[in-house]
Amino acid sequence: MAVRLTHLQKTAVIAHAQDDARDPARPSECCGVLVGVGDRVTSVFRVTNVDYSPFTYTMDGDEVLRIQLEADRTGLEILGFYHSHLNSDPVPSKTDVRKASVAWPGAIHVIVSLKDPRRPELRAFRIEGDETVSVEDIIEE
Repeated sequence: MAVRLTHLQKTAVIAHAQDDARDPARPSECCGVLVGVGDRVTSVFRVTNVDYSPFTYTMDGDEVLRIQLEADRTGLEILGFYHSHLNSDPVPSKTDVRKASVAWPGAIHVIVSLKDPRRPELRAFRIEGDETVSVEDIIEE
């Protein structure tokens, strides 16, 4: 399976990661929600990382709820989520897998790595239970 993002959406995810990483007061992983239908993302929403950590993220629950209600109202759905890794590869950590399997099993998880800040790298995964089930293609439209 794949997830379809426009060039603009992909750029927005990378920009969010770079913005949060550069925050001089507290550089942190970014996080956000991917809304759409089927495998096509129609909207990318930034969400506050309430951990304010360069190593972990927890999405602001009120913000996610507002996004879910708006998606429901417009006939769309939450397809998945994204977050960044500031100094590691774009693969789910054990913490990422644990959190994903509890909250949104089967959702797409896009990870943007800033390990090489000049060349951000995005990869997508589907997580079920306590393991990464599959690597998903990111198709840029």
